[in-house]
Amino acid sequence: MAGADRGSCWFSRRDGEPRTLCVLIHGAGGSEKDFAAAGRSLARHLPRVYAFDMLGHGCREACADLGHERLVEDGLKATLEAARLSGASTVVLVGHSLGACIAARIAERIAGDEASGVGVAGLVAAEMVERASRDGLEGMRRALAARPKGFDDLREATAWALRVGMFRSEAGAREALAGMLRPADAGRLAWTVDLAATEDLWSGWLEGHTARFLSLRAPRLLLLSATDNSDPALLTAQMQGRFAVRTLPYAGHFLHVDAPRPFAQCVVEFLARAGVIEAAAAAGCAWDGGPCAE
Repeated sequence: MAGADRGSCWFSRRDGEPRTLCVLIHGAGGSEKDFAAAGRSLARHLPRVYAFDMLGHGCREACADLGHERLVEDGLKATLEAARLSGASTVVLVGHSLGACIAARIAERIAGDEASGVGVAGLVAAEMVERASRDGLEGMRRALAARPKGFDDLREATAWALRVGMFRSEAGAREALAGMLRPADAGRLAWTVDLAATEDLWSGWLEGHTARFLSLRAPRLLLLSATDNSDPALLTAQMQGRFAVRTLPYAGHFLHVDAPRPFAQCVVEFLARAGVIEAAAAAGCAWDGGPCAE
């Protein structure tokens, strides 16, 4: 790992190589720690890999306004600053769930601003199909209502998350939960973000994602834990070959946590096929030890 600061992490920042920066954007309630294992795998093949905590998440201070406008402005600033620090001329945005929506909006902003001096080389949207996500909002409400308010320690939180199927990898769950929880009263751990309190923002987070994803001119990958044909616009565009699709059926919603090496392989191979990175950079990008191992 090239270096880490509070609320952000450089998995690699190598000079003298093709100047493309890969930015990893977590989902609602998560943190840059969601990408701990996947980021390490990506760094073996990509010269610049960076992850950051979104506004109000992880190590960042609590924020009363987590609307998409604030998240996009904050994420755009972080992305452009990381590009400046690493000398990158292009960025690949990799977002998970809500992070995919934010990544698409950031890509749209960068593509429409020639003055930024940065281009968009690719977009990876993991676990984000707008129509399916809207259909699943009621299930999300029920899940949030049922989850514990806090835990005595990280071990208890990890055991719960594996038991209810939130994660499928014990090692990945521990790393991800370390960024999702923070110390609270009486020494217990509480959720960093009260997702139930953000319900009024959910529709705004999702609004227009499919149209935005399809309108971008950069190479795009839709990465899912299961095949989803619920969105006619996406299905039509997929049949026309306008973007790539890969599935990791042995992983759950947090596919980058459950299967970090396969996740990284999908991203690296996509970038090689799209000509964003040289094919040689993808050589040896494979996983071992089972689908959920790291």
